[in-house]
Amino acid sequence: MQVRMLRPTVGSVAQMQRVFLCQFVMAFAILFVSVGASAADRPDSFADQVEKLSPAVVNISTTTIVNNGQAMDMPQFPPGSPFEEFFKNFGDNNRQRKAQSLGSGFIIDDEGIVVTNYHVIENAEEIRVVLADETSFTAEVLGQDQKTDIAVLKIDPGIKNAIDPNGTLNPGKLLP
Repeated sequence: MQVRMLRPTVGSVAQMQRVFLCQFVMAFAILFVSVGASAADRPDSFADQVEKLSPAVVNISTTTIVNNGQAMDMPQFPPGSPFEEFFKNFGDNNRQRKAQSLGSGFIIDDEGIVVTNYHVIENAEEIRVVLADETSFTAEVLGQDQKTDIAVLKIDPGIKNAIDPNGTLNPGKLLP
């Protein structure tokens, strides 16, 4: 019985090296061309976009009721001890406090629809949207999705639209 060893022949190794080299050169060429093309499309400055879009960026301020959780076990003091009065609130398991948090979002239309992250408004008792000029509005949650971490809010821009119905005012521009 004749046993044959399976090993590549010299011709097949050289052929595999050529194929690998060709693939490497092609990948490098594609990468080089795509990076060059995207760099050519990049604008010189983003100042115009910032000026145009920054009024749509808002701060989201929320107030949430937070339970302090489990209280620690306190030692027992004799009745009338000054320590009894001092430590009496440490054993209260039902203590609640208001916590405030901040986030950001952006206005997506003139009707006052604001998009933000779900984690920003999660369990919030009160939600306020603050514009760049520090005008503040109470917001209502229209929709939220924890899985995608997105929330849609609604504010009533009311007086802003009455003053500038066409949206043509700029900071420093005089009113007619």
